[in-house]
Amino acid sequence: MERLFPTGVPVLGKDLAGRHKEKERVKQLLKSGQSVVLFGPRRIGKTSLALTVLDELKKEKFFVGHVDVFESATLPIFSQRMVETVLANKKLAKTIRALKDGLSTAISKIEIKNVVNDFEWILKFAEKDAEAYDLFSNALDFPEQFAKKHRRHMVLFIDEIGDIDKFNGTEFIKLMRSKFQLHSHVTYLFAGSHESVVKNVFIKKSGVFYRFAQLCGVAAIEKVSFKAFLKNKFKEVNLDVRETALDAVLELTEGHPYYTQLLCRELYFYALSKGKPIDSEAVEIAIDEVIRIEELYFSTLWEEVSKNSAQVTVLLAIVENRGSLFHSDLKKKINVTRTLTQLKKRGIVEKNENNRYEFTDPLFKEYIKVRLL
Repeated sequence: MERLFPTGVPVLGKDLAGRHKEKERVKQLLKSGQSVVLFGPRRIGKTSLALTVLDELKKEKFFVGHVDVFESATLPIFSQRMVETVLANKKLAKTIRALKDGLSTAISKIEIKNVVNDFEWILKFAEKDAEAYDLFSNALDFPEQFAKKHRRHMVLFIDEIGDIDKFNGTEFIKLMRSKFQLHSHVTYLFAGSHESVVKNVFIKKSGVFYRFAQLCGVAAIEKVSFKAFLKNKFKEVNLDVRETALDAVLELTEGHPYYTQLLCRELYFYALSKGKPIDSEAVEIAIDEVIRIEELYFSTLWEEVSKNSAQVTVLLAIVENRGSLFHSDLKKKINVTRTLTQLKKRGIVEKNENNRYEFTDPLFKEYIKVRLL
């Protein structure tokens, strides 16, 4: 069975749809020495875009690195991941892990000896009582020192930057800024899921990274190019997919890459099991299956939203497309402006180009329609 529509993991190369303009723009900025922050809703493809950029820059002889704040449970782990991803450029990513397995064994290896000679502080990773703040501080400077030593430029991708709060964020993110602004051999690429987090860190004058990075929004994929991509994917495995089916998929997902891939995966399974062309009826069956797959997440999110009756009222008004949210009947019941601000901070709604509020997650909207109305 072909892995035709991968979901839940970053996609690269031929599996990345409709991001050519964004990719080239981000590459251009990074190569000019301008740090960049990617922002957009969850599962919109920020990590896929960033990793594709890194992959292409690596082919152009840049040093590259990637560390995910969300996946780093503690500050020492984050520091370790940062050092490992830098060392990977010289195939030394196992250095820290080797140190932890046994100091005497690790430093007996000639390639590790060479690293330690230049950066003796790395030996502290083998110490159980090493000061976490000191390791973090040294790790932040390590990309610059390593790139400078090897006379190369590096692009370091820090994913889910907003999650730094779990490490007593304000203190540590200030240290990051104080270090990064002095680095001349490293350019930074950040990604964050919630617009409010990005604004607080990168846009507000009081934000720690104010004017440090160029903002690049990552939105849904333009439907015409996405449709062509999907047609080619189904063609690869000789499956008959109707134009109306693809139109129905993109109408529902609004070009959201994760849900589009997920729906098409279910259509692929349908075609294999039924031996029928993929038509509008198949899309209806696939939608039901996708909602079932995502139901636990959606029901948990709705349970949280339901604790605030005003938020429920606004979301239902958006689902039912009642027109302006600021009409007199609704304003009499709730504070609409405050409620929308709360929903935006939670990353549930956003304002579109027509100045109307919409769901950041199109399938959550469909879940409410199907399960709750």
